[in-house]
Amino acid sequence: MNPIVSVFAAAPDRGRGLARDMAVRWALAEVGQDHELRPLSFADLKTPKHKARQPFGQIPTYENDGLTLFESGAIVLHIA
Repeated sequence: MNPIVSVFAAAPDRGRGLARDMAVRWALAEVGQDHELRPLSFADLKTPKHKARQPFGQIPTYENDGLTLFESGAIVLHIA
């Protein structure tokens, strides 16, 4: 199963790559890992479903085989 990474549906930085999901997406690309994206709106970030994955209501989250991570540094370290 491919990991699922939550990302902004519309980046607040207008695509400049400053959102925290970019490091995760880049790391996955570097290791050649296929993955799925879960685009979320700002309203989606505050839902109970998302807060169960990310208690601060932020992005990114990383889910794979029962493992859920939500800090970009921890996710990148896990990928490495």
